[in-house]
Amino acid sequence: MYRLLKAIGNISMLGFGFAGTAEATVRAGWRMNPRPMPGQFAGLLDHKWRLAYRNPGETLGQFGFEAGMTVLDGGCGTGLFTLEMARMVGKTGTVHAVDLQRRCIELASEKVAVAKLTDRVQFHHCGLYQLPLADESVDLSVLIATLGEVPDPYLAMAEVRRVTKPGGRVALSEELLDPAFVSAAANKRIMAESGFRYGGIVRSVFAYSMIFFRDA
Repeated sequence: MYRLLKAIGNISMLGFGFAGTAEATVRAGWRMNPRPMPGQFAGLLDHKWRLAYRNPGETLGQFGFEAGMTVLDGGCGTGLFTLEMARMVGKTGTVHAVDLQRRCIELASEKVAVAKLTDRVQFHHCGLYQLPLADESVDLSVLIATLGEVPDPYLAMAEVRRVTKPGGRVALSEELLDPAFVSAAANKRIMAESGFRYGGIVRSVFAYSMIFFRDA
């Protein structure tokens, strides 16, 4: 499956694009066996074709970032969005960047170091089931193209709810061309059953973003 994914990715016009039967096969496999994208494909996350439809600043600008916030970047990947989050929270804010792939953590750390923003970002090599964060310590939790790679999304969201402050927000954003894409309807159901209140959705051609609230 990984070899098929790599071959399709190399010939795709959009890096994450899949066509016809190949797309259906890959997505069906991911639904049956959700898992993180293998580390050897990390370069696709920063590919110029992905950036043609996925602008970090525009995506994150919908979520209500403010200076001084404590933010969870759940499934930070290579740090494409982590870097922008660090800029948005300012000198007094903190981004907790979490990823299960050690290679992704290394790449994201290098990116943040080059930008001289290491004082604003704490990296955690772990999954979403056991976050090394205190209860109700996060103002905003952000998951970009992440939930479809998690075998038990309900367990993950229970942990995200634990660390998110009452009145805090959770943002989910998915990409249509991602093989682990989760529909808005499915994510809305998962979040409702996990105790989050729906706050709205913004759609584009290739992606959507949703906001949820963690009420007391």
